[in-house]
Amino acid sequence: MLFDVFRWHNWKVFPLITALPEEEIARAALHYKVGLVCLSIALADQLQPATDTVRALRKHNWTGLVEVGGPVFLSNEEAWHLTGADFLGGDAESCVTQANLLLAARRQA
Repeated sequence: MLFDVFRWHNWKVFPLITALPEEEIARAALHYKVGLVCLSIALADQLQPATDTVRALRKHNWTGLVEVGGPVFLSNEEAWHLTGADFLGGDAESCVTQANLLLAARRQA
């Protein structure tokens, strides 16, 4: 659903396979000049792979934004900070709004 909402807001979207290794996600983000990576986390045991993905992106000097969201944050909204992401996406529309605002702020800085 997030995929579709971003497309409706004129974003170019590149869906990646969920089991893709962290380094491959980082390489893809750099290769395609991606401005935002969204990670959906359904279970608590997926927090570490998400954190590893954020670290891989940063290690490769990728300068885009990382959004995390998903059911795991329903019981603990503050857990997203542990991943190193830039923001927690709530519903799809607010996620697009936050991404647009944060990217615009970066461009002005």
